[in-house]
Amino acid sequence: MNVLADEPEQPKVHLVSIINLIATPEKFDGKTVVVHGELFIALRGLSAPIWLSFSSKHFDHYSMVKLNIPHEHIDGLLKEHGKFYRVKGVFKSCTSPLVDRTSCYLSITPNRIGPHQRLDMIFAED
Repeated sequence: MNVLADEPEQPKVHLVSIINLIATPEKFDGKTVVVHGELFIALRGLSAPIWLSFSSKHFDHYSMVKLNIPHEHIDGLLKEHGKFYRVKGVFKSCTSPLVDRTSCYLSITPNRIGPHQRLDMIFAED
């Protein structure tokens, strides 16, 4: 695991794999992480949960991390299914306080950057 400090006042950023997040979620709970993975978009009715997986061969809830994407950004990501992205954001594990453990998934809330508050998600070639 690599740790970066963008600037002295910035929080530390942990470069981590999805596998490490899944295996040791308590180590990264509440911390800013950078992770690479393949987008998986589960279309169900009006909701479109967006996940980050380490492999398209492993699209199940035990090998993915849910991305907490604001509704206004979901439409723009629908066509990105199966593409690899780098995501920077705050990680939450099921050990986080105030989480209903019956419906809890490991998740990342992408940071918002710039004047237009775009998500800190970058398309990454395979």
